[in-house]
Amino acid sequence: MSYIQIEIGGKLRGLKFNQGALITISELTGETVQNSKAGYAVIFAGLDANCFVKREQPDFTLEDVCDWVDDLPESVVMEVIECFTKSKEYQKRVPSDDVKKNQFQEPITELGVIKSDADG
Repeated sequence: MSYIQIEIGGKLRGLKFNQGALITISELTGETVQNSKAGYAVIFAGLDANCFVKREQPDFTLEDVCDWVDDLPESVVMEVIECFTKSKEYQKRVPSDDVKKNQFQEPITELGVIKSDADG
């Protein structure tokens, strides 16, 4: 599974997690997917990679996506993270022990991407 559709930015959009998505994440964060910008970068990269494969022009900016992510329900964010961590490209680059432990989710929940300061 490397593709998911979610309601974001007022419409149903696809997110594709391929090599292009991982390159975009690296460019946006300057590091691996486990840093403080990862939640926003993962969703932006998935949206961007999906547009690229479908030869569509993105109708969003990184700033738009950051705002949209803040408004997403936790369950949707978790679905996206699950799709991303199960993608072939992610699994090729992360040691199998990390994938089994699903260590990607922990840093995301600490960022306020899933839970805002107001949520506790």
